[in-house]
Amino acid sequence: MTPEESKVLKEHLKAAAAILLNNTPKEELKSFNSIELAVRDHLLKEVAPEIGNFLSSSSKTRTGRSRKIQTSLGTWQIRVKQVAQLGLKKRSRLSPQLEANCLLLSANVSYEMRLGTCTS
Repeated sequence: MTPEESKVLKEHLKAAAAILLNNTPKEELKSFNSIELAVRDHLLKEVAPEIGNFLSSSSKTRTGRSRKIQTSLGTWQIRVKQVAQLGLKKRSRLSPQLEANCLLLSANVSYEMRLGTCTS
């Protein structure tokens, strides 16, 4: 990314943040926890689906049946023809990154339970 592109991106992100802040109820801005949840909600509902367009343009395929994939950034719709191009498993509903994150979390919890330090 060029410095000019980086500057333009930052300006757009500041504008988007201002819009999202204006559309967040005031009661959700009172504690760190509620702010974190509000930001996450906005990211999953408003930002992540638009970033999903990155997939369409990177694989240059817009034909075929639509399919939903759970990602670490939310649920994205991709086309069946994109599955092979993007290196996804044919019948998996999880992205490779989300699958790796889930396996790592499961291994960590299993290890903590074995040691007797798990709090969940």
